[in-house]
Amino acid sequence: MTRSMGIRGLRTLLIAVAAASWAACLPTSPEDDLADEVAFYRQLWESSAPASYSFALRHTCFCGIPVLEPVRVTVGPSGIVSQVFVSTNEPVGAELSEVWPDVDGLFSVLEDALERDAERIDVTWNTAMGYPAEIYIDFSENISDEEQGYIVVEAPAATGQR
Repeated sequence: MTRSMGIRGLRTLLIAVAAASWAACLPTSPEDDLADEVAFYRQLWESSAPASYSFALRHTCFCGIPVLEPVRVTVGPSGIVSQVFVSTNEPVGAELSEVWPDVDGLFSVLEDALERDAERIDVTWNTAMGYPAEIYIDFSENISDEEQGYIVVEAPAATGQR
């Protein structure tokens, strides 16, 4: 025996299909949204970044004074060329050089925080060039003073280096 679906049944089926389709488009978690954001802005940065650039970056954390000072990071085609403290123009020592990454390194910091499932990651983007202008990461809300972040205090600008 065949039974035809009435208008009411067809309407119910269409609503169920539409709801399922809509739900499939929703992100599965905030981390997925942020991972997509990071990928989008990384691509924007890579398409607009100068081959050589300089910018000033402040590291934020509950740590010693030297690492809280803003540093001017100069980047050439093969990577970081120099890091100097903005206030004194003195070079950053080799033991601290990893504290202040280039812009690609800032993306790596975000990707690492996502992989390590940090409890809180806040990012403010420079939407014109695509770099993270401000980053705040809290890996565990139950541990005090392990938060860290970065603030770009001078935007990346092209340099004449080749």
